[in-house]
Order: sequence, then structure tokens, then C-alpha cells
Amino acid sequence: MKILNAVYGVPGQYIDITANLQSRIKNNKLFVIVNNSLAPDPAVGYVKHLSITVRTDENQINNYNFAENTVCILPKTSNSKLGIFYSNNYDSTIYPAITASLKSIEKAAFGRADIVTCMWHKHPENPFVELISWTHSSSHLNQILQILQCLYTAGQVQEYKYVSFLEHDVLYNEFYFDYEDFDSGILSNMNYIGLNRNGWQSTNQFDRPLSQLTMLFQDAVDHFNSILKNALIRNSGNLEPYYNMHNLKIKDWHCKEPNVHINHGRHFTSHFSVYSQSTVPIHSYWGNYQNYSNLFNF
Repeated sequence: MKILNAVYGVPGQYIDITANLQSRIKNNKLFVIVNNSLAPDPAVGYVKHLSITVRTDENQINNYNFAENTVCILPKTSNSKLGIFYSNNYDSTIYPAITASLKSIEKAAFGRADIVTCMWHKHPENPFVELISWTHSSSHLNQILQILQCLYTAGQVQEYKYVSFLEHDVLYNEFYFDYEDFDSGILSNMNYIGLNRNGWQSTNQFDRPLSQLTMLFQDAVDHFNSILKNALIRNSGNLEPYYNMHNLKIKDWHCKEPNVHINHGRHFTSHFSVYSQSTVPIHSYWGNYQNYSNLFNF
């Protein structure tokens, strides 16, 4: 995709930002919040617009117009599946694990799902749409706010049917988004294992962590809005929707291959203590654990 022309402003007072937007294309995708961060305000007090002309990889010329304070994501897709990825990412020692997680998601989501991420700081190897969290605290409340930031931003782009919750200490297998369609309830993948610096870990108990859940998009919005009040007052609680059922039934499924919880000891989320301390060196899908030694170099 190439930006042929891009202007921001109002008729008679447009600023050319073609080069600016071209530099923001990441992994052949453009993502911007349309506001005065694109250019100095050319018309104070007026609603500005972003007008873009792009040439696609198929050599098609398309024109788009976005009002101020909306979200521009190009090219548009017809995916009904969304994944949201959130992280505190203030500790550079876990950057290798975050990068490995993102790369696994990139492979799993290709041609199947759109991904929106929200972190505290820009991640140097993030291939996806990247939001920056408005608040930075290692708290229950902050996690909910990051999730809602992703949900509401993605909701401005298109109507997604499903959303999966992707966490920064999990490796996702390439089949993770190949779940069957469903019209009610919650889908919980029960095929997951652990990885520590000594090898692959079996699961002692099978919780249904948020990192393995997929919901209908609107159910997810309703759920996280419903627990926001408690988080604002007490800054505590559980993120998982089955603790506040909303009459949603959980359907367990087993993905073709297991996802992997990276147990590096620096956890943003819960459910990291359910794995056996006995390990094996080789996994039939993921391979030799020593190939992942860089995830524990601290």
C-alpha cells in the first residue's frame, strides 16, 4: 500500500501530510487517530477531516475521508474475528517474550483475524495496530481500561463478531483462530501448557484464563463495562467473565495444538501457578525448549 496523497484540515486550509502518513505504515497497514497530532491545527474551532488517496498492492486507487477524532485503519478488512493484546511492557527484560508472543499471533492471525494492541510504551517489534495506554499502573483497573481502549477503538473501525483476549506471556499456536462460529456464550480453549527456563510444563489444573477465551464482541464490551465500577472503587476483582456470568455459558474446545504460558516470573496477569514443576525438553509441536532460552535471559 502506498499513500499517494493525504491532507488534513478544512476546505481552503488543508495541510499536506502525505509523507507523514507514509512513514506510519507498519506491516502494510496504516493506523492513526485523526486529530491534531497529524499536523498543527490548521483551523482552530472547526472539525477537521483527513482525506487520503492510496494505491493498493493490487494497483487499485482508493479514496477515503475520516472526520476528526475517528480512527483510520487501512486497508479495511472483512474479518469478523478480532484479537486484542495488552501489556504493561515497562520492563525491557521481558521484551523478548512479548516479541515472541506477537510473532506467534502474527502467524496465527494471518488472513483470519485483525489484531489491536495496547501497551504502556511503543514496542519496537510490534507488527500490529498499536495504542498507548492512557494510564500506567500495575493494577486490575488498568488492565480493564486497556482492554476497553482496544474494544472501543476496534469498534470504530468495523463490526466484529468475535474477540479473543491475547496476553503478553503466551505463545499462540497457528491454529488458534480456527474456531467454529458460535452465536452465544464463551469459547474457552483448554489446550495449553507452560514453559519455564527448564523445559515444557504440563498443566496441573485447567483454569479458563482470559488468555484462552473468545467472546462475542458485544458481550465482551458489556462484561468489561460491568466490572469497571468495582475496579474504580476497589481496584480488585477478576477479569474473566465466568465470575460474573451474565447468563453466558462456557463452551470448552481444544485447539489443534497447545498454546504456551511463558512462566518467566514477571507476570502482568494471573493463572501462572497452575503448571507442573517437572519438565520435558521436547514438545512435538513447539520443539526443543532450548530454542526459547532467550525468553529467560535475565
